[in-house]
Amino acid sequence: MLFRSLATHGKDRSIFQLLHDSAHRGAHIVQQLLLFGRGGDAHLESIALDRLVQEIANIIRETFPRHITYQQELPTDLWPIRGDATQIHQILLNLCINARDAMPNGGRLRIIADNHTVTAPLPDSAPDATPGPYVRLHVTDTGCGMPPDVLTRIFDPFFTTKPLGQGTGLGLATVREIVKKHGGFLTVESQVGTGSTFTVYLPARDLTEPQSSAPIDTTKLSGNGETILIVDDETSVQQMLQLALEGLNYRTLVANDGAEALALHTQNPDTVRLVIADMVMPNFPGQNTIRCLRQVAPRLPIIAISGLESEKAKVDALADPHIQFVFKPFSLEQITSAVRRQLDSRQP
Repeated sequence: MLFRSLATHGKDRSIFQLLHDSAHRGAHIVQQLLLFGRGGDAHLESIALDRLVQEIANIIRETFPRHITYQQELPTDLWPIRGDATQIHQILLNLCINARDAMPNGGRLRIIADNHTVTAPLPDSAPDATPGPYVRLHVTDTGCGMPPDVLTRIFDPFFTTKPLGQGTGLGLATVREIVKKHGGFLTVESQVGTGSTFTVYLPARDLTEPQSSAPIDTTKLSGNGETILIVDDETSVQQMLQLALEGLNYRTLVANDGAEALALHTQNPDTVRLVIADMVMPNFPGQNTIRCLRQVAPRLPIIAISGLESEKAKVDALADPHIQFVFKPFSLEQITSAVRRQLDSRQP
């Protein structure tokens, strides 16, 4: 919301964009930690790598030492991949941080991306590689380089050449694990005193597959004075949703739990057009709220929100076409576009 209302100058916009991207990435990292904790697989979607590279470029320009110059080469026809955006971001960030640390006296860091079709024979260093179309990411530095005995161990967990307290030895091990999970492989070339190049091969998405979702047209998210009932026990979520929706010409009613929500709906049965309900609330959880609402309003559009996969499973089990699930944490664009879709799809 600050970005939309205050970022009028070029420098302001770049700062707000960096804040926005960092918060967005932080939210996804929390989701990723939860995902790893459950031992599940990543959520794969169609990704344009140039956007992720640009995010990394912003971080490099804002935080890396000034004596490290940055260059990038990204073709306009770069193939999309299927992957987890947070994990691909982590690959790039880890490799760039390693490159930075290899150039304590300065140097040049380059990220180059290109399309590449792998055919036999495959690289000896990648025995699990399979032929096919890939997008290659080359991260090159002009740093100290690595001798052969170090090269054979750099992907081992907890192995590091950095001083005590300056490295965990998990960065490259994590990179290799993520690349493997995405069905890709990586190679490394290094020469002492010259620098290193890490090349990541990520399978390209089948271009005949449909895109996972169409881009959001943010110019069509405004309301027409419809009343939306917000049900959430977190004040910060209530306030954020109120500000966002009222700023888009919706009216709002707010309830702290399911009991309050049912009372407000009873008082405004012909006014409430949609309900946004948190699934995890004390005393009266979202699932009970939905069941009670359905007794009096069988086709009322509902958006269920939660950060838990288990709550999504409960919503899916209801098999209700008038309920949409949105994962927390969500962006304003995600929730407001969900609101608009639900209202537009409502039949008389």
